[in-house]
Amino acid sequence: MTMIDQQQLLESVRDFAERALNAYLEDDTRVILTNAAFSLEHLCKAYLYGVHPALLVELRNGQLDSLLHLIGHGDRARKPLRTISGRDALKRVEDLLPNLNVPRESLAQLIDVRDGMVHVGFMSSSGIDELLTAFLQFSDVLHDELGSEREGRWGEHTELVEALLTRARNQIEQEAHRRIAVARARFARLAEIPVSDLVSAVAARAAEADASSDIRKAVYCLACGYAAPRLSGRTWMERTAADTDEPEWVPVSPLHPESWTSRSDSPVWWIGEHFECPECELTLDSEHLEPAGLPRKVGLGGGSSGSDDANAPVIRDDRISESG
Repeated sequence: MTMIDQQQLLESVRDFAERALNAYLEDDTRVILTNAAFSLEHLCKAYLYGVHPALLVELRNGQLDSLLHLIGHGDRARKPLRTISGRDALKRVEDLLPNLNVPRESLAQLIDVRDGMVHVGFMSSSGIDELLTAFLQFSDVLHDELGSEREGRWGEHTELVEALLTRARNQIEQEAHRRIAVARARFARLAEIPVSDLVSAVAARAAEADASSDIRKAVYCLACGYAAPRLSGRTWMERTAADTDEPEWVPVSPLHPESWTSRSDSPVWWIGEHFECPECELTLDSEHLEPAGLPRKVGLGGGSSGSDDANAPVIRDDRISESG
């Protein structure tokens, strides 16, 4: 009978992470990302197993045997255990934890390396560094969710990992401000006004937002001052799971706030995923929002963490519609 548990998965997580970091120190680019991808996959599965072992089952016919293994009835199964792919495991973790602020495109590319869809031999050293750092960022956040002791996450590589994470945070902040500067210069050129005048106009818009008690005024373009940019994301209710007493995230419709504003025990959050300004064409991804000074997680009501203003700020939920 084949069986796995969360502790086995976490031991594998640490083993593959150590191999990836050892390869990084030895500049063995052939295996850095492969080991990192295996660690990523097993970490996702460890988290899912902690929520419920059945989350590791593929959602297709013929998987009863795997389900039996995972719910403790492996002696009744006819076939060995098969769990979901690394790609599916990552997707399920992202669906269960919408507040994760990680570079998702890089993580998807890391899974591509794991599946042989991207050959490491054609990647630059900077590209390998980028994917390894994305793996470390995601792992660090998910270890927090799992309650892992910080001292035991990276072993002898703790100082190296902290340095790489600090560098990544600085790079994200620099990229956010670079995008703002590029959009501002482009807009000033097209509008035929000095950049200094545009900067003054944006500063005035910022002062107006700071002086106002209306949170909706805080959402404006940081490059050109446009008052109605597109800040899209999803709306979620954070509640306690009945069977585990652990917090869980449930998608809710922003079109029907009456369905959640009455639940004082369950706060509702809007979580931003993308910013786009139609005036100056500034775009920011989820990881750039907070470094740029834009809201990424806003309480909408329903619980002690929420806002009394169910319409604040001017944000849009593109994943939930009236029909869906």
